[in-house]
Amino acid sequence: MASQPTALLTTSLFEAYGRDQSLGRAAALRSAQLKLLGDPAMSHPALWAPFVLVGDGGTP
Repeated sequence: MASQPTALLTTSLFEAYGRDQSLGRAAALRSAQLKLLGDPAMSHPALWAPFVLVGDGGTP
């Protein structure tokens, strides 16, 4: 996996979750993936699709 998209995805995920924890972990991951999808340089699914949430994706 490319490190720049991975870092951006991870950072975006925790930023989204930190802003609104009621959003839930799955929704925060989705938000981060959509952010990458919106960037033409990082929109290829190979850069963001391998990331999945394992376990409870709802709110804490």
